[in-house]
Order: sequence, then structure tokens, then C-alpha cells
Amino acid sequence: MRSSRGIQEHQVWAAADALIAAGERPTIERVRQQLGSGSPNTVSPMLDSWFRTLPGRLGVKPPTEEEAGYRMPVEVAAHAKALWDVARKEASDLARDAAAAQQRQLDQRAEALAIAENELRQRQAAFADTQAALEAALLKANETINGLERQLEGARQRQAAVELQVDQARSALIAQQADQQRQRDEQAAALAVRDQADRQREERSDAQQKRALLEIDRAREETRKVAAAAAREAARAADQESRLIATRDEAAQALQSVRQEASAQAQRLREAEAALVAAHAERGVQSERIAELQAQLAEFRLRGQPARGSIAGQAVALSAVRRVTTRRR
Repeated sequence: MRSSRGIQEHQVWAAADALIAAGERPTIERVRQQLGSGSPNTVSPMLDSWFRTLPGRLGVKPPTEEEAGYRMPVEVAAHAKALWDVARKEASDLARDAAAAQQRQLDQRAEALAIAENELRQRQAAFADTQAALEAALLKANETINGLERQLEGARQRQAAVELQVDQARSALIAQQADQQRQRDEQAAALAVRDQADRQREERSDAQQKRALLEIDRAREETRKVAAAAAREAARAADQESRLIATRDEAAQALQSVRQEASAQAQRLREAEAALVAAHAERGVQSERIAELQAQLAEFRLRGQPARGSIAGQAVALSAVRRVTTRRR
């Protein structure tokens, strides 16, 4: 005989023989514990067959009807057989009820496991969406950081160009001031030469006083003209100096603006880096949550898996539940 679930008759007989060798009486529950699987409805008829063949295998000759009637009245034997049949039926019914209760428990556990797996799949899908959003935000943050770095590099280049212009303006101003000083020195030297010539002309001759006076007047006029030209040149130099100072002030303001812009760019860069760190932290929290869900799923599966030989038919029933769960997936 072979059951639909794979338990064969010779396996039941071997388990019963092992129980007899161990000094125990073979029962349905003990045979199932010995085999580690098998339902009571499957094991019961096989065990009855084993009991029927036991006298022949032990070399015990069955009693004749006369010997049986001599030993026990027929009515007593009939009543005993009836009692045995009733007891066996009640035992079978009890085993069937126990198996049905265990099946219901397995179905409830399988349903709870399916609910937990569905919840886990939903949480995994939510985590996948969250992870995709975080990765998109991270990509956008990286793009923003790259843009800020390019802007900062441009600001640094503009700052360097402004500083170069300021240095050039400062050099031009120093050269202009030196040129103005050289012109002043030349004018002072020319005035000194003319004054000395005037004095020399006055000392040459009193006879030439009139001429000298004329020469002095002419020299003074020329001196006034030179002084006026020098004043005009000084005014022009002062105007150039004012323009250079204004240019320097504008360059300094531009440099200050560039530095402020660079500081603002650096602040935005730090904010973007802080947002990136926060995104990585959120991603770590999501990873920890997935690990917790996986641990809960493993715990559910361990709770739903029956111990070997502890509950009637749990191994077969759980295998069927898992196949149904696999088909649902």
C-alpha cells in the first residue's frame, strides 16, 4: 500500500517493528513520531494490516473456532470485538478531529504569513519608491554642487582679473605720480636757472639796468607763463589722480562684491553638502527598516514551520501551504 502523500506500508511496518524491538506498543501516534510524518487516517489502516500479519510473522498459529470458543464464549468475543471497533473508531475520530484542528491552525498561520509577506512587499515597494526619490534628489544635489563649483571657479577667475586690474591701475597711478614729480622738479630747476640768470643780469651792469629790467619783466612774464602751464599740468595730474582713485575704488567695490558672491556660493555649497549628508542618513534608516522587516518575516516563517513529529500532519500541510503561496506569487 502507498498513500497519496508518499507514506508506504513497508515504512509503517518497519516503524512498528522498531517500536516492538524497543519494548513499546505500536500505536498510531508512536508510528507517526517514528516516521516523522504521515496523517492518522493514512497510518491507521496500514497499522491494522501490520497487526493482522503479526501472528504469522511471529510463528503463532491462529486458534481454531473450537479453541476460540473453548477459551472465550462467542458472545464475549463478539462484545469484545464490538468494544474494540468502537474504541478504534473513537480513536480514529479523535485523531481526525485533532488533524482538522491542526490543519485549521496551519491555515491560520499560512494566512498570517501571507498577510505579513504582502505587507513586506508593500513596504519594500514603498522603500523602493523612497530610494528612487532619494537617488533622484542626490543626483540633483550633485548637479547643483557641480554648478555651484563652476560658479565659484568663475567667481575666482573674475576676482583674479579684478585684482590684476587693480594692480595695473595701482602701477599706472604710481608711474603717473612719478611723472608728475619729475615735471615739478624740472619746472623748479628751470625757475631756479631763470632766477639765477636774472640775478646775474642785474649784477652785470647798472648801465644795462633798463635793459635788465625789461629782460626781467620778460623773464617774469615767461615765468608766469611757465607757472600757469605748471598749474594747468598740476590740475591735469590731479584730475588723472582723482580718476585713478575712483577707478581703484570701483575695483575695490567690485572685488568686495565678488568676495561676497563667493561667500554666498560657499554657503550654498555647504547647505547642499548638508542636504546630501541628510539624504545618506535617511537612506541608512531605510536600510535598517528593511533589515527589521526581513527579520520579522524570518520570525513569521519560523513560527509557521512545525517541529518534526510534534503536530500531526504539519510538515505535509505546511508544504502544501507553501506551494499555494508560491503559486500566488
